Amino acid sequence: MFGRNSLSIHLENNHIILRGTSQESAGYVLRGFLLLQIHQPTRIKSIELNFIGQALIQDLLIKLIPLETKPYKRTIVEKNWCFTGDSATESEEPRIYQKGKYEYHFEMPLHGNIPQSIHTPKGNISYQFKAIARKSGFRTSLECDCSVHVERSFGPLPTDLETSLIRTGDVQGQMKFSVALPCCNFTTGQQIPIMLGIRPLSRGIKVFKVNIRLKETVRYRTFFEDWSDTHEERIDETSCIWRPKVSGWWEQPLVLKIPKGQSSVRADNKSRYIHLWHFIEVQINLVDLTRKKRYLTVQIPIHIFSEKLIESEEALPVYEATPVQPPDYLSSVRQIADISGHPSVLTY
Repeated sequence: MFGRNSLSIHLENNHIILRGTSQESAGYVLRGFLLLQIHQPTRIKSIELNFIGQALIQDLLIKLIPLETKPYKRTIVEKNWCFTGDSATESEEPRIYQKGKYEYHFEMPLHGNIPQSIHTPKGNISYQFKAIARKSGFRTSLECDCSVHVERSFGPLPTDLETSLIRTGDVQGQMKFSVALPCCNFTTGQQIPIMLGIRPLSRGIKVFKVNIRLKETVRYRTFFEDWSDTHEERIDETSCIWRPKVSGWWEQPLVLKIPKGQSSVRADNKSRYIHLWHFIEVQINLVDLTRKKRYLTVQIPIHIFSEKLIESEEALPVYEATPVQPPDYLSSVRQIADISGHPSVLTY
C-alpha cells in the first residue's frame, strides 16, 4: 500500500551557528538530501521541497496608537525545488516509481545577515524545510518537514577568569548596599550565585526583606514598523528575611537558577524583528520609624547563552578529509634515488 512508503529530510546539520555580526558573517551552506522510500510500484506526479524562513508576530497594542493593529509577518528567505522537472500541472502524467530508495540532494546558501531563531509566546523567527511527494487523483500524498535552528556567535565567549560584576549604592546617607556577581555571562541550566551586602547608617530605617528576581524582557516589531511595549516575564525568584547584625556589613549569599528548557527561558536575541534580553532585579524592602514601607530597586543586566553555543565554542574545528592522500615523504626520496642511481636531495 502507498501508506507504507515514506518521505524524509536528512540534513548535515540542523543547528547552524553564524560567526560574527550580520556584516562580518560569511553565512552558511545547508546541505542534505530528500529520501523517498518506495515499497511497491507507485505513481507519483511530483516531488517538491520548500525552505522558508519567516518572522511572525501577533497583533500587539501600542501606546498612543488607537488604531487596530494586525499581525506582523515577513518572509526572510525562501527557496523551492522540484526534483521531477518543472512544478507539476494538472495535465502532467504521473511517473511510476519502482520499489527502492531515491535520494535527491540539495544545497541552500544562507546569508550571514539572517536573524537568529527564536520562539516566544507572542512571536517567533523560524526556518523550516517542507517536502511533498504528490500523487495523482485523490490518493494521499507523502509529506514531511524539518526545522533548522539558527544562532549567532559574536566571538569567543568569556572564560571563568572574567572580572566579577559589583554594584554599590547609598540611600540618602541612611544605608549602603552592594550586589556582587561572579560575572555577567551565563548559560541555560546554570546557577547564578549572588552576594548581597547591606550596612545601615541610621537607626531611623530598617531592612526587613530582600527579593531577587531573574527577568526576561522582550520587545517586538509591530505592523506599523515600530517597537511594541516591553513584555516582562519572571524566570526565577528568591528572597530572604533580613536579620542584620548590631553594626557593620551584613552579607547574605543567594542563588538564582536558570532553567534548561527553551519554553522556560530563551537565550539573548537581538534582530530587527525581536529584541530579547535579561536582567537581575534586586528589591530591598525598607521601613522607617513611622512604619512606612519603602522599596529600593536595582536592575543588573546579564547575558544568557544557549548550551549549544557554548559547546560549539569549546569544540575543536571540523576539517573535511583529503580526497587523495599525499605521498609518503621518505618513499618519494627513495624512489628518486633508485631512478637516478644516486641519492637526491629535495630543496624547498
